[in-house]
Order: sequence, then C-alpha cells, then structure tokens
Amino acid sequence: MMRRKIKTSMILVCILFTMLFTGCGKQADEDKTDEGKTNEATNNDTTASSTEDDIITDSNANIVVGDYVTFGVYEQDNDNTNGLEPIKWQVMDVSDGKALLVSCYILDNIEYNESEGVYGTGDSESNPWSQSYVYSWLNKDFAQTAFSEEELKIITDTTDYSVTDEYGALEGELIGSVFLPSYDEITKYFGTKTITITNYKDEEEEYTYSDMLLCRATPYANDERKIECETFTEETYNELKEKGFEYDSSVIGNEYSAYWLRSSLSWDSWFTAEGHALLVEEDGRIELGTASLNNGKTRRHGIRPCVWVNLENADAYLTITDGTEEEWFTNAQNNDTPECTWEIEGNRLIISGTDKIPKDWEEEDVPWYESAHLIEEVEIRGVEKVPSDLFYGCTALKKVILDDSITRMAHSAFEDCPSDIVIIYKGEEYTIENIEDAI
Repeated sequence: MMRRKIKTSMILVCILFTMLFTGCGKQADEDKTDEGKTNEATNNDTTASSTEDDIITDSNANIVVGDYVTFGVYEQDNDNTNGLEPIKWQVMDVSDGKALLVSCYILDNIEYNESEGVYGTGDSESNPWSQSYVYSWLNKDFAQTAFSEEELKIITDTTDYSVTDEYGALEGELIGSVFLPSYDEITKYFGTKTITITNYKDEEEEYTYSDMLLCRATPYANDERKIECETFTEETYNELKEKGFEYDSSVIGNEYSAYWLRSSLSWDSWFTAEGHALLVEEDGRIELGTASLNNGKTRRHGIRPCVWVNLENADAYLTITDGTEEEWFTNAQNNDTPECTWEIEGNRLIISGTDKIPKDWEEEDVPWYESAHLIEEVEIRGVEKVPSDLFYGCTALKKVILDDSITRMAHSAFEDCPSDIVIIYKGEEYTIENIEDAI
C-alpha cells in the first residue's frame, strides 16, 4: 500500500514538472515573438525607442511605440457630403496598460484664449492651460464630435501630481482627457535638438527643433478653418542649415503649419504672464526665448491633439494602420493649382482667378517680379486666398483693391511693402495692420 502511494506521488511530480517545463518553453517562445515585434517597431519610422513595457501582454490590443492607429472621426477632407474621416494617430508611448496617441495631422484652427477669456473677464492673455479656451474646446466640443460614448470611456483623464507651487507643495497640473503636447513631451518623444544662434541684432536666441515636429494641416483645417501653411523651400532649408540646424532634405517642397503647445512661459512681468503658450513653428522650431503674445484669435497656429487610452479592450476601437498619406489628402493636393492669370497695365497689376493664387507665386518667384518695383496699385479679382509674400518687391505700392471673394490673406503678404498702403475691401479702407482681422 505504501509503495503504491509513493509511485502515484512520483507520477504526479513528473506530470507537474513536465507541465512547468512546457509552460516555460511556451513563455520563452512568446517572449521571442514579442522581442521581434519590438525590434521591428524600432526599425520603422518611430518617434521613440521601444522598451519591455511597450508590449502590453494583458490587453487584446497588441500596440507598440511607433504604430499608427485610427481612433475617432473628424472632418478632414473638407467634403461635408461624405461624412467624417477616421483620425490617424501615432503611438508615442506605451506604459501601465495605456498608450499615448498624438494626431498625425493638425485637425483644426482654434484660438488659445478667446478674446473675452473663458470666464468673460476680458483677460485673453493670462489664462494658464487648464483655464484656456482651447482646453475647454478640446474636452467638450472636439471630444464629443470625435469620439463615441464608448470611445470616451477608454480615454483616461490625466493630471500630473508631480507639479509643485512656488513653496514646493504638490498642487497638480490639470491636463485633461484631450490635450495639446507639452514642451517636455515634445523633447521626450520627437528626437529634438537645441541650438543657440546669434541674430542680426547680435543677440543670442535659443531654439529646440526637429524635422519630426513638422506637421501638415488637413484640407479642412487649411481651406475651411483658414490656418496658414508654409512651403519648406530649398531656400529655407539652406538658410537653416547655414545657421547650424540639421534637417533631412526630404522636407523640401512639403507644406507645414504651426501648432500650439500647452506649455507656457512665466516670468516676473505682466506681458509674459502664464498663458502665453509656446508653439511649434511651420519649420519645426520652438523659440525658447519668447512665447507668443497673440493668444487671442489667430489664423497661424493649429490644434494637434493628444490622448492617453486604456488598452484593455481597446481593440474594439483602435485600428492599426500605416504611415502613408490618406487618399483624400493626396486628392486635395492634386486639385490645389487652380487657374490664375495676371497682367500689368501701366503701373497697375491685375490678378484674376477662380480660387486661390498658386503658392509658388512667392517673393522672387512671382511672374511680375522684374516689374514689381514699378507697381503702384494692385487689384485682385475672383480669388479666395492670398499667399505669403505676394507683394514682395512692390516698394512703390500705394493702393490694393481686394475682391469680396477673398476669405483669407497670409500675414506676410505685404512683406517688403510701404507701411502706409491703403487697402480697399468691401467698400471700406484698411491698413496692413488691420486688414487680416477684417477678412
């Protein structure tokens, strides 16, 4: 009887040992598979390096840093007849069962602080991030438009409890469910570099930059919401290269827009109060010495939202995709060169078109550049949008007549022009300083 019990016990031990050994082997194979996926993500065009924490084993959503996913919807192709388009995000971080998603495109053009302030105080220049208009818009209007009720449930609210006040006490920073990237997040995830250059005033200026920060605005943000886009020209590339900036030459010829960060500069001065947000310029630079003083309604700085999502059961809402450009984006660009004509009668330039003036009509590239210094009057007919530097070289310009059809004018359209130009728009007279607000 005793021998039978011993024999039975030995059999059970063998079975348990076999199961344990088989389980370890299986786990090792899974670890190798996960390691291969991590290495594959690292070799792709990612914005941060993968770690062991990047693989979520307790979630059905097998998402790693560098992946592209679609999540939520928003108007992007500027065609209201075909519904909203899926929003594409890049995965910037994965930790503790959550993933940080950053929109691949600038989706809209919203003022950082509305003109009367969020609380109607009229203080549009001094609201911190959590009291800004864009914070409220992102977490209400945008969130309700972009995400379903079920999708909102997997978005996690974020508060940074490591923030301290001037006395060292923990006070926390309210970030929100949908937010803009901070300066610290930019430097952590976008491979930035910092450079100090001497400007024409012999003053030192410090910049953080990266070609990975360059971002394009959707056709909706560009055409309907009137955000400005700038072409990264070969001239721009060479100028930055001479100053010591390092960009990949593949950026040349592409159009990019500026966008807000939620971080702001705070100094002991009323005109640099909290709420003057930093921003990424069209050329991928962040000037660290100053923050924008124009935090009211602006047409230059767009919205590139971020969210943290809980990856548990996220596979029902997140779809892994690739980094290629959407077909609707390509189609919009192909249709972006409308017919436009020009002629000079004496000292008068007449520009006529059915949409916007070609974007390559800038500075020395305008076809009338050789005669620009003789032009005293310009009339623009039937055009909707006026690009940057259109009147460059028109040093004798006195009067500009704009058709009622114009809905957008670049802030630098009158670069190198006299400051006392009279601009006629819808029967009213304007100056260079106030015409942009009138359009």
